[in-house]
Order: sequence, then structure tokens, then C-alpha cells
Amino acid sequence: MPTQASASSDRQPPKGAWLTAQLTCISPRLQPAASTKDNVALIASGGSRWICPAIPLRTSAARYYRVSMRKMVPLILALLACSCSREEPRNVVVRPEGSAGLVHRTRGSVRGGFELASSPVVSGAPILVRFWVENTGSSPIRFRQGGDWYQKGPLHFTWLVSDASGKVECDLRARPEPMSGGGHSIDKTLAPGQRDEQWLAPQTGCDALLAPGRHRLRGVRILADETHEPDECRAILVPDTTVSPPDDRGVKESPACLAWLLAAPAIASEFEVEVLRYEAGAVRAAITSEMAVDGGEGRMGALGQYAMWLAFRLGREPEWGANPATQLQRLAAALPAALPAR
Repeated sequence: MPTQASASSDRQPPKGAWLTAQLTCISPRLQPAASTKDNVALIASGGSRWICPAIPLRTSAARYYRVSMRKMVPLILALLACSCSREEPRNVVVRPEGSAGLVHRTRGSVRGGFELASSPVVSGAPILVRFWVENTGSSPIRFRQGGDWYQKGPLHFTWLVSDASGKVECDLRARPEPMSGGGHSIDKTLAPGQRDEQWLAPQTGCDALLAPGRHRLRGVRILADETHEPDECRAILVPDTTVSPPDDRGVKESPACLAWLLAAPAIASEFEVEVLRYEAGAVRAAITSEMAVDGGEGRMGALGQYAMWLAFRLGREPEWGANPATQLQRLAAALPAALPAR
């Protein structure tokens, strides 16, 4: 088994032990990082991690710390041939127990995911999803929240919706609507160990979620520092960088923009929601139940987005700036026997 030499240790290895030399890498090039099962040496360089195959050198106990130049020649030649790479943020996949079909993927030093509030849901009733993130690294994470609202929801969140057969129903990256809003935005800083959450109403961006049946949703959020956004980046609706290669849904990014996105932490989740047949009374009950939940301003904000969507569905003018609970009560009372198609 390889034994690593330590300059501060006076412990002698057994005769015939293997000395693993940690090498300084040269000629770095972008490639997947080696796994921990490989015999690699990790070298800190300017705050970044570089990886390179470690070279085992057989020595006796007496020569554990002193290697002759003759024995160093193969080591030097191996160093010249060493192919090294800067380690990228790792992609991690989590499948929670007891949650069939639920998958959380992360890139970088974060934990989090998109979590469905309830299922099944009656067609036309609010579908609420909680997005949460925790900084598991040692450095702050800076990202922008808000300033991206339009009719189909916040643009920083990219949704892909498929039916039970896998057919794509809504693809908000490949086929986004023009922006019709904006709103207030803030730049947030997430300290190490700190958490943040945001409530979303994905049905506002996908009318297919009105259809009874099972639907599979994928949500993506990249926590990029937009103060350093390259000029070549034009889209807020981001690709899924938690998979390799990134899933851009056919919308290509410039090399500079893609490099910026790949350097940022990202979270993606896939989950299923079952939609039941529309019944006005059931939708009223669901709205009343949601308004009774003390979910804070974030959840009420998502209900406000749902209220505007429902008003448009019913052919009514949204009450801009009105209390979401008050507006929802009026809309619930006006629900027709059949939800009209747009």
C-alpha cells in the first residue's frame, strides 16, 4: 500500500516500502479530474488544486528520505510526461430515499434542491416548489436574486417539463417567451454554512401542467456572480451544468460565457407531479389551504405570481400590487365550472 513521505515525520517505513512522490505538475490542460481511487497527488497552486498521477518509487528503509540522482532520473522523465489538469467543481447526484423519481444534482460546494410542496395537485390549483441552497464551501457565494420576473416566472430558473412518456411539453430555455417585466433585484452573499430559499410557481411558465396526468419537471439554478458576467453572455435562462457535457437544450453559449457558468455553483432537481382533473370546488379548497400555511413572504410571493397567472387564465385584469391573499379569494370565488383555454 502506498505510503506518503512527510518532512516532519521521523518514523521509518518498513523495508521495501513504496515512496509516493508528490510532483509539481506542468502543461495543465482541461480534462476530468481523476477519482480518489486513482493514485494521484494533489498539489495546491495559487489557491487552486492541480492533479497529476503520483509516481511510486521503490526504496529501502535506509533510503526512505534520500534518493540518489540515478534513481531520480526515471522520476524526472515521468514528471516531464505528466499530464495535469485543474480540478473543476465536482458534480454530485443525490437520490433521497422514499422519493421515487426524485433526483438532486449539484455542482460545486453547495447542497440544495427543488422540492415540491404537495402532490397530487388539482388542475388549476397552485403548484408550489421550494428552492433551497446551502453553502458547504469555505468561501462566500455571491449571486443575484430578482430583477428577472416575467409572465412565465423568474428567468434565473430554467424549467423543462415532460409528460409520462418523456415527451417534452415545456422547454423554457429553448423556447422562452420575451421578457415582460423585471422588478427589484438584490445581490446576495451566502457565507459558508449559510442557507437561502426561494418559492416558485412553475405552472406559470407551462400551461401543459393543467393537463391531468403525471408530469416530470427539471429545475436548474446557477448561482453565478453577475458582477463578473462576460459581455458574451446574453441569456439568463441557463443550461444544466450539473451534467457533463452541459445540457444547453440546443441554445449554445460562447466559450467565455460557458466557462463563467461552469465556474459557478449550480443545483438541478428532477421530480414528478401528478395533476388531477379540474374541479372548481377542489381548486377553491386548495387555494384556501395554501393561504392558511405560514410560509413567510417568499411563499406568499409565489402565490402572488400564481394569482396573476390565474387572473390571466380567467380573462381578468390582475390586481397589480394587491395583497395576494385578497386577490386569490376573489379569483377563487369567480372560478368557472370549466377552466377556459387560452
